[in-house]
Amino acid sequence: MKALGFEGLTDKIRELNNTLENPNLTDSQREQIKRLTGSYQDMRRDAALSFSTLADGWSSAKGIGSGIESITGALEGNANAWQAVTGIVDGFIQIYEGISAIVGIIDMQSSCSTASISSCSPTASAWWRRATR
Repeated sequence: MKALGFEGLTDKIRELNNTLENPNLTDSQREQIKRLTGSYQDMRRDAALSFSTLADGWSSAKGIGSGIESITGALEGNANAWQAVTGIVDGFIQIYEGISAIVGIIDMQSSCSTASISSCSPTASAWWRRATR
């Protein structure tokens, strides 16, 4: 599973689903391909639920906390107007990025935990590619 990764598993599932469209396959061959596809889907779901996903979520939550601290610091400190504005804007950007990452994780988990390859949205796949760089 690690050698293929999430995208590799998705590509294999897509390839197998395309193979099923071959009219020359026997019923036995179709059943074998469907079982193999199911195995790859299980591995892909496990990859989506992995520890790295949890770590990414925790990192995003900490980013939200840092954004809140940045806003609080800007409002409570003895900063000049520019420092206060940039502190507040930076804080809101951190919060937005943290929430966006968590929403991406939730979207990925919900869309990729079903059995169908078509349910794994391009948004979730794109998020996974960014998160695993």
